[in-house]
Amino acid sequence: MDELELKDDHQQRSRAKAELITATAFNQENPDGVIRGMIHMLSAGHNFKSAQLVMMPMFSFDLEPKIGVALEIVDRLLTQTGLLEPSSSTVLHLLFDAVPQDIDVKLLEPYQLHAASMFESACLEVGGTTLGARLVVKLASMFKLNSSHLQDTEAIGAYVSELLLQGGTLSPAVSLLMQFEVLVKQLDIEALLSYMVSEGHELAFYVSECIDQDRLKFACKAVRMFNLQESFPTVEADFNKANISKLVRKRLWSVASSRVGNDIELQTLLLREMVAVGEMALVEEYRRHFDLPDGALDIDPLGLDAETKRRAETYLQLEVPLDRLLFVDSRESLKTAATYLHAATVIGLDVEWKPGGVQPRKWVKAPEESSSDQGSATASDTEATGVDANLTTSLSATSSSDSDSEAPAGEAAATSKKSKREQNPASLLQVGTMDRVFLFDLIALREEPGALDACLLPVFGSQVGTRDEPEALDACLLPVFGSQEVLKLGFEISGDLSTLAASYPAVKAFKCVNSVLDLKELWIAYQSQLDSRAVS
Repeated sequence: MDELELKDDHQQRSRAKAELITATAFNQENPDGVIRGMIHMLSAGHNFKSAQLVMMPMFSFDLEPKIGVALEIVDRLLTQTGLLEPSSSTVLHLLFDAVPQDIDVKLLEPYQLHAASMFESACLEVGGTTLGARLVVKLASMFKLNSSHLQDTEAIGAYVSELLLQGGTLSPAVSLLMQFEVLVKQLDIEALLSYMVSEGHELAFYVSECIDQDRLKFACKAVRMFNLQESFPTVEADFNKANISKLVRKRLWSVASSRVGNDIELQTLLLREMVAVGEMALVEEYRRHFDLPDGALDIDPLGLDAETKRRAETYLQLEVPLDRLLFVDSRESLKTAATYLHAATVIGLDVEWKPGGVQPRKWVKAPEESSSDQGSATASDTEATGVDANLTTSLSATSSSDSDSEAPAGEAAATSKKSKREQNPASLLQVGTMDRVFLFDLIALREEPGALDACLLPVFGSQVGTRDEPEALDACLLPVFGSQEVLKLGFEISGDLSTLAASYPAVKAFKCVNSVLDLKELWIAYQSQLDSRAVS
């Protein structure tokens, strides 16, 4: 064996030894041993890519304890050597790239708060360096951190602003903005982008980064602000199409239809998306709503009949005669609703409001951000699901306060937005009992001056205090909403209740709702069970 062969043989043995050290240390949950093994691998002839390929199988089994080891490695390197020390940064990049991206978030939950603490410390340590910024992005991504995990959002906002304003660290800055939504609400992105333009930074790269990370909303906004349509001619259309598809996946048909407006192309896209998810009956309904011609889509009549039959078989059909449906918009109808609701033991709730974009009335105290139309579960189209719950939730109205102070665009790092789009008030409250449905026209009740409470005295007696509308609604709803004995059901119901509380802060019934069960979790479990059966 010549000298070259001996050298190759020695290198192969050294690599194998390093790989064995690393794998053994992982299995023994020894973070210091893993660090030594990884450094040994890189010094024994492995390049970064080959070392990554060696490490990836180590995460293919017994994953949970190895996540803990990975976190301890980050902790040690952060506190002992610093993330910017060459060997530390190389080890961390290798570690982050070897960990699978599709880890179940439930495995990460026990480690996320510690990881978030290290993330915030790391941001302060690495500053605006490109290498450091990439490391903190990978750390946040590996542990799937989100806004709720952050303690000092102002400091992180200042850090992201620094990355944006440097220009050379746009990619990690955009990644962090996408991952932590609270930063988008906290920072004045428009001011930051304007300052970047004034400093001669190229915004095309920012837009490209947003597109690459599938954040078309931000890309579209920048294109509109700075007239970049010539460079990005399709971004707005792509954003609209993606938005429609997203709303369709969530079954938010009414919101999707409001977003397409009078655009025939988007209307047709919405109908095709409905066909793709099997909602044939809705397709015909919305085709007529959009006033599109019969031939706009080629819908098989047999397929339409089959879909109608499928919906009837899949969803629990609750026949509600017209005499059991009550619109609550006057003194008399409020009195009738109170009588029946007072005797209920289970009710279903749903709330509707107009999507954002239109200024609310003066009496609305709106939260800073909220989604509209959280879904419209109707009495005739509700999934049949078993229930067992004993949950309680308390809600209080929230309001936003906008800052009137002005600052130069370059100082926008940790400033709040000067103005936020307020949410429209809740307009319709749907309440269903076992045999009746009540539609509370909240706008009509709000605008009826003062005297709604008098008609409730025979029902609730002394609970009606003054001739004031909030007390009137409370007299009707508080004995039901506040009761521990009456179960309240809904789908993503927390959003509905928050909107009620924010829209009508004087109504106590909307602030404290007891014994609430969100059917979304049951629906997810039911769907997972169906999917597992399909796979098996």
